[in-house]
Amino acid sequence: MQTKHLILLQNGLRLNLNELKQMWEFVSNGGFFDCPSLRKHDPNRCSLIRIVKFEDGRYYIRDGLHRVTLVHALGRELREDEYSVERRHYDDFRVPNLAAGWITPFDPITEVRLADFHSYKEEASQMDGQLERFVLANRSRYCTPRLPKHNLDKFSKELKCLLFGFPCH
Repeated sequence: MQTKHLILLQNGLRLNLNELKQMWEFVSNGGFFDCPSLRKHDPNRCSLIRIVKFEDGRYYIRDGLHRVTLVHALGRELREDEYSVERRHYDDFRVPNLAAGWITPFDPITEVRLADFHSYKEEASQMDGQLERFVLANRSRYCTPRLPKHNLDKFSKELKCLLFGFPCH
């Protein structure tokens, strides 16, 4: 899959510099994010990159932003054994589904999720009977408006700046 066609659902990278350096080295040395490689890192887990295809035909990165950014920054495309695609509707993301644990509703067309919203999720897990009101009242803690800078080219440049100390301006 061509990474240049993928749209981000997140506003930034959250892994620490050491993790990003290890991943860069892995991909630079010909590594792939397929199940056998992922299981070498964690024998109990094979979490492929998750791509969502919405009803308008657009593809968004649901899980695996760091991996996709690395692959894109190094100029290669995703192999079929590195990702899975699920078909969804935008409304699946826009409305909370408390029963399924979906407590970060946002509009993928106009918004992106924050890279780190763990304190929000932690607080939400403590809500008893007030969760839906809490979710709707705290959107700014888990999402933000989509901006032109929320794209793989800019994230790849930012990644290289972080890894190699290039000026990011």
